[in-house]
Amino acid sequence: MNTMSIRWLKIVVLTIAGTVIVFHFVLYPYVFRDSQDKNMEIAETHLPVIRMAVEGDSRFSEVKPYVYTGMDGAIGVGGCVKSEEDMTNLRRLVAETHPPRPVHWSVRVMPDK
Repeated sequence: MNTMSIRWLKIVVLTIAGTVIVFHFVLYPYVFRDSQDKNMEIAETHLPVIRMAVEGDSRFSEVKPYVYTGMDGAIGVGGCVKSEEDMTNLRRLVAETHPPRPVHWSVRVMPDK
């Protein structure tokens, strides 16, 4: 092999390697990742906002936000409250945090508690 073909071989190999690296580390995580994974990550980042809002009110001491795998990745709110009025206020409180994903509700009204 002469020096010109060795030079072109190096250029081709480096170009292919660079393309693979860019695809794997730059494009793949954003373009080809499963939408549920992306949405669950978005939901995860919003949980502290909901926690702060809920923890400030003793009526919601048994309510916990979590990442929900359904609905293509969503925010879940689970637990129990003592009245329908508390449930309405909880829904309003969570809505005021402007969740970036839909909210799955698994909160029960249990007056006895």
